Amino acid sequence: MRGAMAVKPAAILLLLYLAFSLDIASAADERAADFARRQVLRQERATLLALKRGLTLPSPSALADWNESNGHVCGFTGVACDRRREHVVGLALANMSISGAIPAVIGDLARLRSLDMSNNSISGGMPSSLGNLTRLESLVLSSNRISGAVPLALGNLLRLENLDVSSNLISGAAPAVLGGLSQLRSLYMSNNNISGAIPPSFGNLTLLENLYMYGNRISGAIPAAIGNLTSLQNLDLSSNLLTGQIPAEISNLRSLATLNLGNNQLRGGIPPTLAKLTGMFYLSLEHNYLSGSIPEAIFLNCTILGVADLGDNDLSGEIPRAAASGTFADTFAVLNLYSNKLTGTLPRWLANCTVLLWLDVENNSLADELPTSIISGKKYLQYLHLSNNRFWSHDGNSNLEPFFAALSNCSSIQEVEAGAVGMGGRLPSRLGSMLSRNMWHLNLEMNSIEGPIPADIGDVINMTLMNLSSNMLNGTIPASLCWLPGLQQLSLSNNSLTGEIPAVHRQRHAPRRAGPVGQRAVREHPEQHREPYPAELPLPADEQVVGGDTGQPRPVRQPDAPRPLEQPVERCKLSICPGTTSPARSSPGIADCVELTVLDLSHNSLAGVLPSSIGGLQSLESLDVSNNSLIGEIPVSLTKCTSLKHLNLSYNDFSGVVPTTGALARFSFLSFLGNRRLCGEVVRRACGRPRHGTWYQSRRFLVILSVSAAGVAFVLTILCAVSIRKIRERLAAVREDMFRGRRGGGARMSDVAISELLELGILCTQEHASARPTMLDAADDLDRLKRYMGGETTATFASSIGFSSVSFEDILID
Repeated sequence: MRGAMAVKPAAILLLLYLAFSLDIASAADERAADFARRQVLRQERATLLALKRGLTLPSPSALADWNESNGHVCGFTGVACDRRREHVVGLALANMSISGAIPAVIGDLARLRSLDMSNNSISGGMPSSLGNLTRLESLVLSSNRISGAVPLALGNLLRLENLDVSSNLISGAAPAVLGGLSQLRSLYMSNNNISGAIPPSFGNLTLLENLYMYGNRISGAIPAAIGNLTSLQNLDLSSNLLTGQIPAEISNLRSLATLNLGNNQLRGGIPPTLAKLTGMFYLSLEHNYLSGSIPEAIFLNCTILGVADLGDNDLSGEIPRAAASGTFADTFAVLNLYSNKLTGTLPRWLANCTVLLWLDVENNSLADELPTSIISGKKYLQYLHLSNNRFWSHDGNSNLEPFFAALSNCSSIQEVEAGAVGMGGRLPSRLGSMLSRNMWHLNLEMNSIEGPIPADIGDVINMTLMNLSSNMLNGTIPASLCWLPGLQQLSLSNNSLTGEIPAVHRQRHAPRRAGPVGQRAVREHPEQHREPYPAELPLPADEQVVGGDTGQPRPVRQPDAPRPLEQPVERCKLSICPGTTSPARSSPGIADCVELTVLDLSHNSLAGVLPSSIGGLQSLESLDVSNNSLIGEIPVSLTKCTSLKHLNLSYNDFSGVVPTTGALARFSFLSFLGNRRLCGEVVRRACGRPRHGTWYQSRRFLVILSVSAAGVAFVLTILCAVSIRKIRERLAAVREDMFRGRRGGGARMSDVAISELLELGILCTQEHASARPTMLDAADDLDRLKRYMGGETTATFASSIGFSSVSFEDILID
């Protein structure tokens, strides 16, 4: 018992020794690991500092914590380490105004998993050393100035899932080695100068979900191998040079939500098999050379379709008459079929589309009643384009009230294009209150609209463009048009408007405008690229339209409407209104439209003067008031319109001197034709009496002068004809006398010569060129006479004038 007790302390001591030894070993291992970690981080810090030295930073304060004295590498700006803080695994240097080339030393960060240097000003090519980052999962270099080709070394990045090099200056072909990146899920190469064909090897990217290559110079056909990308959700190859047909294999992409092949050179028909893409929300095939009919199955089977943009092709036939029921009516928002060869009527299923935003069917051959029932109650409708078709108004093309009443319920409407559709009737008297205050574009040109322009048209306070030209409008120009301070283009030409052009009668203050509502999409043509897609489309809850530049959902864009006025401009003050002599409500004038760039009032019956206040339109680029009855002098204030590029004041009754300074110095007499009382150097008319003109400039004097000149010319012609006849008869008598021997021999020779000279002179003065001798003939005749007078034989001369020598001798002897 006592021995056992002695063993226990020894065992305890042994255990304590072993535990202590293990703690010492563990601490030593931890110290060794910590030393190794510090060594690795020290090496990676040296790489980061070398990277900083190779970059061009905007200021010394940029990446200021990247320095030798800072031992906390994982705390460097933009640096992320793994959870054990052993290696740098992430580098986020986006939006830091970095310029210059990417240093090759970046390839030494071998453990890097994510690299983001987007939205900088980086230039030069991508270094091949990027291929050393074999653990890289995401590489984002978008929105820089990177040039050159994509390095083949990127084919080494077998773990890469996201590659974004969009919006750079990259050239050359897309390398086929990218088709070997089997883990790739997103490939963004849009907005570069990439050329050549799409590599068929891209068909190996079976995990790919997003492929964006729009805005390049890619050519050739779309490879059939694209149908292997069964995980693809978004495919955008628009704005390239693709040719051939749309491959039927695209119908294999059953997960596809976005298909954009617009702005290419594709031909053939739209494959009916696209109807198999039942989850498709966005379809754009615009601006190609597609022909044939629109497959109705697409509208029946694609039950969540939101955008169908098939404009600017050669499509024919009717718009599909049937569409899916249920969710389709809650998602379909954009139908864009402009510039095709479509016939028939608008489909009535459009009336069920509660979120309809955009309807554009202009430039087709449709024939239908104005779509009152379709647009009625469409509170989201913003753009309605019907121009260059055949749409008639109600009640036998005589009643426009129902159409505009339906528009009054479209509280979001911004553009109405209904030019050259043939609609007739009168504009509703309360049109200004019926239209949405958000409307900025109204085009009703080349129709049969009659009656006056509604007086309250100025209530549409955000109007920017108004075109009512080539109708049958009458009455005066409403002063309320000048309540539109944002008006830029106003065309009322080719109507029967009368009265005066409204003149300015009040002081106005520029209205405050609310913030912007968007950016105008670029239209390339067009022709210009057309981006007619409204923002904030009602995407289904489980669908996203992903954009290539950021990897985030890319909103469908719309043209920018003018910024809405925050509040109406003050309209009137007490002053003297036109045509009155007592205080009344002030009428605004055309000069109040301070943003006006185009003003066309030509071919009407306007009278009065051109307001001098028009010189305050500093943005005015085109002014046409030709073919009216305007009087008075041309306002000198027009010389202050420095932006003026087109001016036509022709065929009015302007008087006085044409100003030739400032903006008017660039215009010729062609801008002032048909104004007989204008004078000055430009119209080439002296200004002796500028208001009434001199007596010799009068029309009566010119008529009398012209008639007198014509009479004198007629008398002279008769006298000349009679004189020539008498001279020829006299010459014939003289010649007969000479040849009959009534004169002496010496005289006969001289008389013959004189006779020939007179005949030659008469012939040379004939009116028609065919009756006159040529210079060679005249010279030949003179030479013969000279030789005859100098002693040439009688036989030779007689032969030259058409006699035989015997008969001529007989005549001389007689």
